[in-house]
Amino acid sequence: DAVVVVDKPAGLTTTRSKADAAEFGERAAKFLPRTLADLVPGLLGAPDRPVTAVHRLDRDTTGLVVFARTRA
Repeated sequence: DAVVVVDKPAGLTTTRSKADAAEFGERAAKFLPRTLADLVPGLLGAPDRPVTAVHRLDRDTTGLVVFARTRA
């Protein structure tokens, strides 16, 4: 209930960088490619419940990524 583990494919960014968020603000979702953190809530059937990456992998790296589903 608290975490979800996702097998990230190459070519997909784990999360939005702070620089992207600072440059584009709330418009980032319109202009930048979706990230794994953007896609996971919908895949879980809870699109209004964002997840938080516990760690990240580089865009071109494949592997398992852990996301927290709750703040606790």
